[in-house]
Amino acid sequence: MAQMIHGFITLFALSLLVVALTMSPTFAEQPGKSEGEGEGEGEGLTLELIHRYSIRSPLYSPNLTTVEMIKQLVEISDRRYFEIAMSLAHGSRLMGVRPIVAHDKWLYMVKLGIGNPPTFTRLHLDTGSNIMWTQCAPCRSYFPQLPPLYWPAKSRTYRTLPCDHRLCAGYPCINNKCHYEMKFFDGTYTKGIIAAERFTFASNLGGRSEAVDGVGFGCSKESSSDMYPRTQAVSGILGLGSDVRSFLMQLGDRAKGRFSYCLVPLEHTGQSYLRFGTDVERIKHAQTTPILPKHELEVYSLELKDLSVDGRLLRLPPDTFKVNRNGTGGCIIDSGLSVTFMIGEAFDALVHSLEEYFQNYDLRKIEDPRDTGLELCYKKPRGFSSYPTVGFHLRGAVFRPKAKSVFLIDEALGTFCLFVRKGEFTLLAAVLQQNFRMVFDVRKRKLTFAEENCARD
Repeated sequence: MAQMIHGFITLFALSLLVVALTMSPTFAEQPGKSEGEGEGEGEGLTLELIHRYSIRSPLYSPNLTTVEMIKQLVEISDRRYFEIAMSLAHGSRLMGVRPIVAHDKWLYMVKLGIGNPPTFTRLHLDTGSNIMWTQCAPCRSYFPQLPPLYWPAKSRTYRTLPCDHRLCAGYPCINNKCHYEMKFFDGTYTKGIIAAERFTFASNLGGRSEAVDGVGFGCSKESSSDMYPRTQAVSGILGLGSDVRSFLMQLGDRAKGRFSYCLVPLEHTGQSYLRFGTDVERIKHAQTTPILPKHELEVYSLELKDLSVDGRLLRLPPDTFKVNRNGTGGCIIDSGLSVTFMIGEAFDALVHSLEEYFQNYDLRKIEDPRDTGLELCYKKPRGFSSYPTVGFHLRGAVFRPKAKSVFLIDEALGTFCLFVRKGEFTLLAAVLQQNFRMVFDVRKRKLTFAEENCARD
């Protein structure tokens, strides 16, 4: 089954775009420091990324067929893309809440412990959100979750944020506690108290665990029961946006504003990791492109200038990928979707160029054999491997993913399809990034990347 989905990796999420929270003032003096941490210790941090369909996931099912998996991943990508588009077009609303909901539209999760002693849970990873929140017992209403509920009353390190804390500005104060509420387009919501707590992570250093104190998060006391339909794998969100209140920025000097990941293709058994700070390895033969100034929704935007097929530039008009006043356009890089999306004019030009290329091999065009809405599919002759390189020409760099990341190749059916869909803006998704080390430096506003065998990470 795994061999049939060369073009897949679903990855890293970036799934909800919501509000952000952070540290208690009693903890804020040394952000990212662990209790008892000595000089030179605790630098960097590494977390395992768990793909929703990997064998390490509670959603893993050996009975899930390739076609079923592909359809689910395309549906997840479609829903998330639509929601990001809605957010870009309409912007933020109540209390800075982003009008987006990516419930059950996530790809990666991380396992961590909350409190002292820790309650271990899984949070859905979202690179486009500043929020970290989890359900807290007792709950007035909640969505079902497989991990045990976290009880603040049982933790020795739980602290609420007082209303005069600088991070509570704009949030309601009830009984001298800072409260938050997030409402989404689909009518779901979550609300509770902004607090600080110890978070424990499995370490890559000798198998021991590492604890980080004073991490700000939302302690949800009330959530919609259908917040995460069809899955009970996660209890909330871990956000990696660039706001000072995101988990990344809360790590302070421990992360130095940097995180990286190297996504393993789904057909491989290796693990993908999320790394911070000094755990971000230096990479050879790397290219660098600027991360554009902060967007209101904390998505990571790049300046995409042109595309190429087999080394030939398409010479698209200079304003093809510009951000429009209505929020459409632009280029976002996100790991919460499988399928890459391309703005209409660029998509049409790319398809036309690929059609010309494959005409030289007398390939026969067919309808999408999986009925997932992919627009350019071909019958694959036995032994055919002459796929063109599709280049994404960014400012100062060219991103050239392998063919199996651009085309959904099905050896069993003998077909392949362009794994890109038409949209209102361009989004470079997880599959496109597989087997590349992606290093985000938020402080320096740059993305560095290089091709790598991520299974060896």
